[in-house]
Amino acid sequence: LLLWKSKRLVTGLKTFQPVSGCCNLRRVDFRESGLDERAAKWIGEGLGRDPKLEWLDLSENMLGDSGVSFIANGLSSNNNLRHLALSKVESKKDEPMSQGFAALFSCQARLLEVLDVSRNKTGKRESFKALIGWLSSNPNLTSLDLCYTDIDN
Repeated sequence: LLLWKSKRLVTGLKTFQPVSGCCNLRRVDFRESGLDERAAKWIGEGLGRDPKLEWLDLSENMLGDSGVSFIANGLSSNNNLRHLALSKVESKKDEPMSQGFAALFSCQARLLEVLDVSRNKTGKRESFKALIGWLSSNPNLTSLDLCYTDIDN
């Protein structure tokens, strides 16, 4: 399912509550969809309810530092997501998102096979340290994209 610039659907995410056996959605692409921190919160909550979703692309949205943290929180209790793309997720203030990426790299998402965090300002060294620790505890990861990522300014 490819969802480009679909703000109506983003509004619907607030009430999204997959029912066991009802939703068979496996792949969602929200690239350049105008998502913000509020939408990231709803998506994170949906991931926390463990839908069957296996592939999620949130690239090129204004998720902000707290939005990335919301996604990380949802991933901590998700047992299905295998592919996550967060390339060029930005803050409205164009600031590094060190807390969000530190939360992402510290979460218990051990089933991820592909993680794309390219073209981001991840901020402080804490993000890099968390990433190193996360890599050592994630045996399923087969692809990690860090191209053009500013890990330590």
